[in-house]
Amino acid sequence: MIGQDENVASGLLAIALFSLAAQHSLKTAHFYILDGRSDTPYFDRLRQREKEIPHPVKLVNQRTLAAHFAEISAEIAKRMETGVDQKPSIYLFIYGLHRVRAFRSEEKTAPDLRMQFANILRDGPEQNIHTLVWCDTLSNFGRSVGNSLLEEFELRVAFQMSEHDSTLLIGSPASSELGPHRAFLFKEGMGDPEKFIPYESPSDEWLTQVVERLRQKR
Repeated sequence: MIGQDENVASGLLAIALFSLAAQHSLKTAHFYILDGRSDTPYFDRLRQREKEIPHPVKLVNQRTLAAHFAEISAEIAKRMETGVDQKPSIYLFIYGLHRVRAFRSEEKTAPDLRMQFANILRDGPEQNIHTLVWCDTLSNFGRSVGNSLLEEFELRVAFQMSEHDSTLLIGSPASSELGPHRAFLFKEGMGDPEKFIPYESPSDEWLTQVVERLRQKR
């Protein structure tokens, strides 16, 4: 997901997170959440609700990023070696890739992290390990992990951006003509991108109700 509307982007990822949790029993899904969002009361409340999901949730930060990426990479290697069919789903959420300093070229660990991230994107889906990312601009995505990794994302969401960036992201300049509260969904093999109205950022009442429903899964 590429776009500069932080509230809409976080709302879409949050609803994706809660929707995935609703579809899985507690033993069939694990979540990793790397959070680079702003420090505001709204996002603080959203973070708290995400921590209350009854499924296994690991909160990733700048200091633990390398260890958690190594953990996911090791799990991929293990699954590829053993070939077990029944594998719990693992979802890696990255809120605000552009704020993750560890990926930047001046950081000593950046090359290793980029390589691990590429492996997670390339080999993870066949092992039921999936990644959902929001970054504010395509140029920042490229600076962080390289635009070549765009090809690893079968599903892409584009907010308003330049014709050049839109063409690179979704194969069409159409995102340059988007107004507020609109986005395009692109899927490999689907044909033309589909315009849609992004979900409204979830309210406190909705979050509370959803978390209570999820906790009943126990």
